[in-house]
Amino acid sequence: MVKFISEETLLEIKNNKAVLYKEVVSGKKTLQEAFNSEKIVRETNIASDDFELDMSADRPETTDVENIKRVHKHMSALSESQASDERIWSAYTLSVFADYMRYRWPAESETAMMNHYFFSYSPKRSLFRNGIARLWWIGHLTYDASREDNKFALTEYVCSKQDHINLLLDINFGNNPSIVRAVIKALMDSEAEGITVDREVVRK
Repeated sequence: MVKFISEETLLEIKNNKAVLYKEVVSGKKTLQEAFNSEKIVRETNIASDDFELDMSADRPETTDVENIKRVHKHMSALSESQASDERIWSAYTLSVFADYMRYRWPAESETAMMNHYFFSYSPKRSLFRNGIARLWWIGHLTYDASREDNKFALTEYVCSKQDHINLLLDINFGNNPSIVRAVIKALMDSEAEGITVDREVVRK
């Protein structure tokens, strides 16, 4: 089942962010050990089997596509509303995938921890800053079931340039997967025709 942390407990954790950073994020304690509670992470009634994330590459960002595929497969039962809930993703950043977070998003300060482990930006932007939520949302917006050859081709393109994730997905039209996919396909077609697609081209 999909995991979550209650609103009250999440507030308590945030109010003790110094302890969290020192003992869990930068230390070796589990969330349960640091806050002396085995029941700090609970289960929802949303189906999901247990799975692991890839942490095998020397350059952590190169595992994004594989991990997006795994999250997309194993957490497909989430609705967009549920996938916008900080209580769910904090359970994964702080506990279930704590080792992955240290691997992919090593926090050098409490501020960095808050940015990637919680929802510290606007509601939309936080979905692409939280270390685990971003995997779900990138997959949700770029998975193209109509492609027979490679349903994750758009995902691979977006992840090939990390700027694309922020420029294309966490803006207003990013709420509409159809528009997002059409824009990504247009950029891919442009590159195939020899046009250089840099940051400024994407912005325009």
